[in-house]
Amino acid sequence: MTFKLNAADPELSYKVNIGFKPRKLSRAEVSEGFIKNAKKNRNDPEMERKARRNELLIDLKAAKEDWWKTDAPNHIKTIAEHYGIFNDLYGDAYFYPTIPLEMKYEVNEEMIATVHRGNLLKPNETKSIPFVKYTAERDSLWTILLTTPDGNLTSREFEYCHWFVANIPEDQVDKGDVLIDYMMPIPPRGLGYCRYICVLYKQDKKIDFSEYKREQPCLELEQRNWKTLDFYRKHQDVITPAGLTFYQADWDDSVQEFYHKSLREYL
Repeated sequence: MTFKLNAADPELSYKVNIGFKPRKLSRAEVSEGFIKNAKKNRNDPEMERKARRNELLIDLKAAKEDWWKTDAPNHIKTIAEHYGIFNDLYGDAYFYPTIPLEMKYEVNEEMIATVHRGNLLKPNETKSIPFVKYTAERDSLWTILLTTPDGNLTSREFEYCHWFVANIPEDQVDKGDVLIDYMMPIPPRGLGYCRYICVLYKQDKKIDFSEYKREQPCLELEQRNWKTLDFYRKHQDVITPAGLTFYQADWDDSVQEFYHKSLREYL
């Protein structure tokens, strides 16, 4: 008999899936697709010639689409668990990111900063409202929440909400209700990397979120105190987390500039 060191008690560490169930391809579907592609490739002499000459290029767009159809929700969930995202936002709950969620920042006319699930972006690169893209069904409604569980200056119990847009029709983020306007990352100096987590929720109906409405621009940090778990518990019957992406940021000079020029009178 073997014993696992520091093994978790299954009754005490039980986790609940609060999201959608990812679609799983059957073994027959996987085998059928593999056999079909294998036959096609064997009958393609041009592909063989390019492969032998190291000239064969992979269609990355097609590969990414296949990834989303198969392993992406599981992979992203595993990455999020590694970074402690579910634990810090939802406690004993998790979800599978079944909707592809893209997030980019326009740094300047020549540079775009893309969020890649845990990559490092500087506050100087994330000053502007991000561009968010996802696939939405017709007549669907969505909510986007960007929060950080790290670096709250007044209480370790709260996150900061950096952006809250709700009742988004389909994928038209600019037509949603902005409850809390966007604020750039403000990781404290010396703290290290802070996580900035964007969650996409699917709404069952239009929701009155007026209680969360803040004066804009919202520059009083205590007004941005947030608890994702409390928010989800209150609205769990009408919202479902479906998409996830996140990045990390640490202090740079733009944070000091933001404090001095924008937040100074509120601190």
